[in-house]
Amino acid sequence: MAADPAAHGEEGFSLIEVLCAFVILSISAAIVLQTVQLAAKSSAMAEEKMTILTVVPKIELAITTAEGGGGSSPRGETDGLHWQIEPVPFAEEQDDEGIARLRVFLPGGERHYDFLINYHPRSP
Repeated sequence: MAADPAAHGEEGFSLIEVLCAFVILSISAAIVLQTVQLAAKSSAMAEEKMTILTVVPKIELAITTAEGGGGSSPRGETDGLHWQIEPVPFAEEQDDEGIARLRVFLPGGERHYDFLINYHPRSP
């Protein structure tokens, strides 16, 4: 006669098996969550960069056409993004006054993008 497995407590999962399954599921859930967050961040960064890259030509045009050339203001706002023009140290050392840094600030002002541009300020 066959022994009843339920009588010996062999039916179901042991505590170690349940804990291992819980750990595996927790790690899997964390990996999926991190992947989703990374994808969302990557998408937001790509959108932000496209916005910046479409605004920079407008800024350059505004700088070069301001009051007949050279641009009189080293800072401004275009399409809701603040920007400013700063000298580039290596350009000053090389006596190349035509290169400047265009710094475009993202909303909130915490982050920015830098671009090198040709800039010829008007003489006072």
